[in-house]
Amino acid sequence: MTTIKLLKRTALIALFSFVIVSCATVQSGMQGVQLGMNRQEVVKKLGSDFQVVSMVQTDQGGLEILRFPDTVAQDGTFVTKGYYILHFLNGKLVESHYEDANMRPGRPGGPNRPVRPR
Repeated sequence: MTTIKLLKRTALIALFSFVIVSCATVQSGMQGVQLGMNRQEVVKKLGSDFQVVSMVQTDQGGLEILRFPDTVAQDGTFVTKGYYILHFLNGKLVESHYEDANMRPGRPGGPNRPVRPR
């Protein structure tokens, strides 16, 4: 086998391996996230792509609700299929929910929201 063919084959294998590892990383979701973790630990696992949905002072302390997108690779692009909604009380994760992107309230066809003909 010539050196050029060997280099091409090695580059192709490396590229294929990179794509497989990238897809696995994107689809990991909430793996490793547990109740009781602090906000910084969760952000380290899920990434800094999130929205602060709500911040409220309660009798038990500060409640912060964050929304992280659940993004997957599909047909060569990244698609948000839903959101992880995480509740932090005094900086500790106390509750989590999953919201399907197609079932969000306020969207046409979402729960309890009939699509009105135009």
